[in-house]
Amino acid sequence: MTGDEEQQTFQPPYVPELNEFFGWAMQVRHEVVRVEPERVGVVIDAVRNDSYLYALPVPALVEKIFEMIGMRAKPSAGGLITRQLIARLGGVNGARVFKIPEVRRLLKTFGPTHAFTKAAAFSIIGGRDERNPNAKFSDHESSSSSHEITETALTPSMV
Repeated sequence: MTGDEEQQTFQPPYVPELNEFFGWAMQVRHEVVRVEPERVGVVIDAVRNDSYLYALPVPALVEKIFEMIGMRAKPSAGGLITRQLIARLGGVNGARVFKIPEVRRLLKTFGPTHAFTKAAAFSIIGGRDERNPNAKFSDHESSSSSHEITETALTPSMV
């Protein structure tokens, strides 16, 4: 799944109080969509033989659920950056590279908005960790989903 696909769903939670919201978000007509246990119901005229549904935007759903209990939910600056990173890395599986401490240190060193050279990235990702001198990059060779697909050892340049 890509980042965009992870932000949409065709499986809304069973909360009948949100039927009007589901209708506007998934069909542009609030009266035709009904959430049912484990499925979505669509009401169509007897003379029609087809209909359509849009995927439900997950961020809008979360905001609406919080609104129901009187709270306001908006993504934080960190949440927006995380969403962008996940989308650019091809989804949550692509973001597994952040399990490697050196990758997180690279982002802390330069920040999310500053550019850095390939050489600088290699020196941090492939270099020694002064906090853990016994650690080496080979400790993380199986941390990437690409390693599992290609069955090749993960290298600093792949990261």
